[in-house]
Amino acid sequence: MITDAKNIKTLQAPKTCLLTVSNTCHLKCHMCDLWKKDTRDEEMSIDDAKRFIAALQEFGGGPIELHLIGGETFVKEGIFDLITLARKNGARVVVTTSAYSITREVAKKIVQSGLNMINFSLESLNADTHDCLRGVLGVHEKVINAIQYVAEESTSIEMAINTIITKQNIHDLIPLVEWVNSHERLSQIYFMAVMRPFGSDLDVDWYDTERATALWPDDSITINNVLDRLIEMKQDGAKIGNSAGQLRTFKSYFENPTNVIKQQGCRLGDDALNINAIGDAYLCFFMEKLGNIQKQSPCEMWFSEKAHQIRKNMRQCNRNCELIINCYYKDEQ
Repeated sequence: MITDAKNIKTLQAPKTCLLTVSNTCHLKCHMCDLWKKDTRDEEMSIDDAKRFIAALQEFGGGPIELHLIGGETFVKEGIFDLITLARKNGARVVVTTSAYSITREVAKKIVQSGLNMINFSLESLNADTHDCLRGVLGVHEKVINAIQYVAEESTSIEMAINTIITKQNIHDLIPLVEWVNSHERLSQIYFMAVMRPFGSDLDVDWYDTERATALWPDDSITINNVLDRLIEMKQDGAKIGNSAGQLRTFKSYFENPTNVIKQQGCRLGDDALNINAIGDAYLCFFMEKLGNIQKQSPCEMWFSEKAHQIRKNMRQCNRNCELIINCYYKDEQ
């Protein structure tokens, strides 16, 4: 229920919605735990997702940027109809994919759906490194082929690379940027700092666990040299999607991940609505859920008293998380 009249008047509609359509995935990534969880019987149906997307219209105002993620996004039955509906409703739709399931026929469906942007997860040009991090042999080849398929089917869909910075691929980042720069159809490469594995238990000290040893870049000289070079390349016009400020934040984060990067508090709750695969809605995955899209409308949850209280708690939060460092990073003035 909406109980805060002042909140209604001052709070704007969300700018972004992150919608996890399924936890199912072909891969066994070391940076993610979703593939370990069988939630198929609990996951929202494609009709639930369609009703949610239609209900986003209730906010009015400008278009919402809808990010569809997984698991693997393209394993969700009905995903192309979902994308088409979102586009008809005025949303800008972005999909992140491992590319494992993208054949030439799937590439045609992607383009026909009206998708605005597709992000391919690629950790290295070295197939062994990429396949090791992704836990399945042959996935590197599938990514490279999928990029080619989509490029051949469309000259307009925006294509980009997402890369997670880890101990294993730290020496491969600069060659990746050079490759993206030389690729006519790739618009950018966006880096993310390795963090608590996606979908794992909420352990704020994850970086200090045994599991982190294979992923956490522990050579400070190397990580700083690579990030300094990426900053130089960004300033020279390289197709790096991160701001120079975010890359500098990565340096600080890898030096000491307990130093919170948000000196002015987290205001992510004013901008983004996040939905997991079973339909639970969050402003922050570390805090109480707002509700479930099968029972409440996004507008009702967004303007609720519960959401208002969670936003207050978020502004006092002193924890680094994947959302403020990677997904929704903003430079502070």
